[in-house]
Amino acid sequence: MESQEKHTDLGEQKPNLTQEESNGFWGWVRFGLFAFAMLIVYIYNSNHSNKALKEKNNLESDLKELNNEKVFLESQVTKASKQTEVSQKLSETGIKPLNNPPIKIEKEQKK
Repeated sequence: MESQEKHTDLGEQKPNLTQEESNGFWGWVRFGLFAFAMLIVYIYNSNHSNKALKEKNNLESDLKELNNEKVFLESQVTKASKQTEVSQKLSETGIKPLNNPPIKIEKEQKK
C-alpha cells in the first residue's frame, strides 16, 4: 500500500511556480531575447562596416591609379608642347620656327 501512495504522490507532483518564480523565469527569457537581438544587430553592423571598409580601400586604390595616369598624361602633354618637339614634328611639313621675335603693333592714340 505504501508503494501505491508513493506512486500516486509522484504522479500528482506538478511544478507549482509562485508568482515571483514565474516573473523571474520570464525575466530571464526576455533578457535572453534582448541579448539575441543585440547579437544580431552587432553581427549586421560588423559585416556592414567590413563591407564599407573594403569598398573604401578599393576606391582609394582606384583614385591612386587615376592620379598616376593623370600625372603621366600631363607630362606627355607638357613634353609634346615644347618648342623643340613641335618644331621636329612640323619640320616634315616644311614649317620652320621664327628666327626673329614677333613685332608688337601699337595703335596711335589721338590726343
